[in-house]
Amino acid sequence: MGCVEETTPKENEKASAVVAAEDDAAAVKAEQKSIEEAADAAAKLVEEETREEIEQMKADQAK
Repeated sequence: MGCVEETTPKENEKASAVVAAEDDAAAVKAEQKSIEEAADAAAKLVEEETREEIEQMKADQAK
C-alpha cells in the first residue's frame, strides 16, 4: 500500500490562500478585459458622434 501524506492545518491554510489568490487574479483579469471592451466601445461611440457632428457642420457651412 502507498503511504498517505498528512497535511498540517498551516499547509491547508497556505493551499487555500494560493487557490484564493489564483481565483482573485482570474476575476481581476476578467474584469480588466470587460473594462477594456467597454472603453473600446465608448471610444468608438465618441468617434462616431464626432464624425457625425463634423459632417453636420460641413453641411451647415455648405448652405
